[in-house]
Amino acid sequence: MSGNGKGFTLMEVLVAVTILALSFMVIMDNFSVSMDNIHRVGRASEADYQRTLALERLLIPGIEKDPAKGDLYVQGSRYQLVVVKSDEGGRLTSLRLEKIR
Repeated sequence: MSGNGKGFTLMEVLVAVTILALSFMVIMDNFSVSMDNIHRVGRASEADYQRTLALERLLIPGIEKDPAKGDLYVQGSRYQLVVVKSDEGGRLTSLRLEKIR
C-alpha cells in the first residue's frame, strides 16, 4: 500500500497480474503434457491389444471373432470359449470355457 492507504499502486497490480499469468501458464503447460501422456498410453494400449489379438488368431485354431465384438470366441469339438463380460470400450475382460453337449 502506498500513500494514504486507500488502494494499490499500478506497479503492485502489474506484479500481481504477472505472477498470476506465470502461474496460469505453468498449470496449462502441465495439463497439456498430461493430456499428451494420456493419449500416448491409450494408443500404446490399443496397439498391444491388437498385437495380442493377432497372435491369438495365429495360435488358436478355430478363432472366429474379435472377442470384443461377439459372444463366441473359440469353438472346438468339445468346448467353446465364451465372453463373460466386456468393458464399455469393447475390450475383453473375462472368458468362460464351456463344455459343448
